[in-house]
Amino acid sequence: MAMPLTALDREIAQLRERLEGAEEMRRAVCTEPLDGVVIDDVEPRPVALLNGASVTRSSTPNDSSPPPAVTVSDTGAILHANQRFAVFTGRTLRELYSLPVAELLVESDRPRVAILLESGRRDTTLEVSLLRPDGTQRPVRLATIDVAHGSTSFLVVDVEEESRRAAAESTLVALSTGDIDAVVIGGEQVILVAEADRSYRNLVDRIGQGAVSLTRHGEVLYANEPVAVMLGLRREELLGRNFLDLVEEGESRLRSFLDDATASPGSLEVSLRRNGGESLPVAVSAETGPGRDVAATLVLTDLTEHRRHVKIQEETRRKDEFLAVLAHELRNPLASIRTCVQILDRSGGLDGPEQQAVRIINRQSTTLVRLVDDLLDIHRLNQGKIVMRREPVPLREIVNDAIDAARPYLSARRLRLDVALPDQDVHVEADKVRLTQVLLNLLSNASKFTPREGLVRVLVERLTAAGRRESVRVTVTDTGCGIEPSQLESIFEPYVQLGAAGETPATGLGLGLSVARRLVELHGGTIRAESDGAGRGSQFVLELPTCAAAVADVDAATTTVQAETSDRVRVLIVDDNRDAAESLAMLVRLSGHDVRTVHDGNEALAVGETFGPDIVFLDIGMPVLDGYATARSWRASRWGHGSKLYALTGYGQGEDRQRRSREAGFDGHFVKPIDPDHVLKLLQQAADTMRRPVAFASPSNADRTG
Repeated sequence: MAMPLTALDREIAQLRERLEGAEEMRRAVCTEPLDGVVIDDVEPRPVALLNGASVTRSSTPNDSSPPPAVTVSDTGAILHANQRFAVFTGRTLRELYSLPVAELLVESDRPRVAILLESGRRDTTLEVSLLRPDGTQRPVRLATIDVAHGSTSFLVVDVEEESRRAAAESTLVALSTGDIDAVVIGGEQVILVAEADRSYRNLVDRIGQGAVSLTRHGEVLYANEPVAVMLGLRREELLGRNFLDLVEEGESRLRSFLDDATASPGSLEVSLRRNGGESLPVAVSAETGPGRDVAATLVLTDLTEHRRHVKIQEETRRKDEFLAVLAHELRNPLASIRTCVQILDRSGGLDGPEQQAVRIINRQSTTLVRLVDDLLDIHRLNQGKIVMRREPVPLREIVNDAIDAARPYLSARRLRLDVALPDQDVHVEADKVRLTQVLLNLLSNASKFTPREGLVRVLVERLTAAGRRESVRVTVTDTGCGIEPSQLESIFEPYVQLGAAGETPATGLGLGLSVARRLVELHGGTIRAESDGAGRGSQFVLELPTCAAAVADVDAATTTVQAETSDRVRVLIVDDNRDAAESLAMLVRLSGHDVRTVHDGNEALAVGETFGPDIVFLDIGMPVLDGYATARSWRASRWGHGSKLYALTGYGQGEDRQRRSREAGFDGHFVKPIDPDHVLKLLQQAADTMRRPVAFASPSNADRTG
């Protein structure tokens, strides 16, 4: 037995009927001719006909075909006309050429056009009537668009068509803003827009997103196609269904809003249940309905891609932080290993196999240091915390430094190296350490992928171009395995490693080229890879802007008389990592200097007062009293002004750390593992004279070692 219809059921059915009528009206506006519109809600209702100006896609003002145009000589002869003008006048182009324009005009307009042609005035409009072959007249507006060389060009505007288009455009605007009361479709049916709920027009305005209109109880009165696609349903399946049944999370907030439509919902995020059972996160913006039938119109935005992007960003951030911490933790054992290797190498008394073992350990530990540096560099680049100290530098120095650093890799594979430099020095404004790192990465990459006894070339060329800033090109070419054309860009992505077909990719992290490209871009340059394919070698082309050479500064104070000092330097090493402290102490002791080791900041202050060290190597990352606090206390004491303080850290040398080091009173800041040769150089400088200032940070070790 059929259940009787309730008042609510009847209201819902009536509203659906009105919405379907409004949908039919919208389709007519978009795809069918409009016969007319009802302008006002008075009796009798005046219907304004559009006189055949069909609002269709082919006659919209966006039509891309050229407008009618004609060029006329000063004597009135037609010199040129386009096809649109010929059709407009009902003649062929052949008939129009050399025809007096007066024959196309009604007799009363001919004198005015003749005066306009003689005057040669620009930016002038004139309304006239054209005569067609069948005797009909057509009102037009002639607008001068060019006057030159005894001729005038006109743009011809059909006044009647312009009027119809203006009416059609105003009608479309009125429809979109809700100012039309009704439309006539097919010359028969008048649909009253006022009876279609205004919430529908809100949905049309935001049709690119999912949208639904709901009753106060949550029943769906209208759903657009995007929301149906989101939920994996047909629109018909949503109509009349309770939308709240589809909400997995956030139902209470949505229900509260529907219960009190005057309350502002703010920004809602809820999870919907799709047809297949999957969860769909959406952002909801809501507008209250205008009448008793519609409580709210909800506009839904799919958050799936947004949340996936946020998750990827968070995973990337955690990965970068993990790699930075990992690199920091690796630096302490690497510092001990490299220092001990230097001690063994300098101690003498090792036979052939032992010396070979020491060389292998030294070479592999150097490789580990470079891998750690790459990890730190990619982290700092991703965080935007890389520090560049750019100054005019001879490119020859950078190339030579990179080649010296790469010789162990090239020699290990017995690769021949060919270097071609210009006769005159070329200067670039660069961070010398960073640009050396770029070239070292390119040379290291070439050594990995070039067979034994292959060839690596470095070519430096000065480039000049008219009207452009002078630049320099550095090309590193190898005779290695080559690169497929499809991979020439991907090799600059982080963690990408390539090798010859069928071969295992070369060792490493796949970060060198990525770091190189980003450092080059920070220098205002470019880098690209070129190759003819597998087995044909490759070349990397680096281009940088050049600059003028720096003017040397003369320091008049360099001739000061030095006080007499002892050759024996007192050194205090402060590091909570005992192996790192002891290995560095062994190196200092082996050099004939007096050394003490302590493992926390408070102990350093106590020993410092009695020991009076000339040089202090102070670890930053110590518990209880870190290196910064220890340095500040050291400098604040009455006895702590004559020592040279050098900070040691396992983290990269960011700008904030350098600034904090200077503010704490450090004379230098080094990243572990510090180069043993540099330690010995500092000791020698101190032995020569304790009064000569030492640079705040050595360019060769300010941000990397090895």
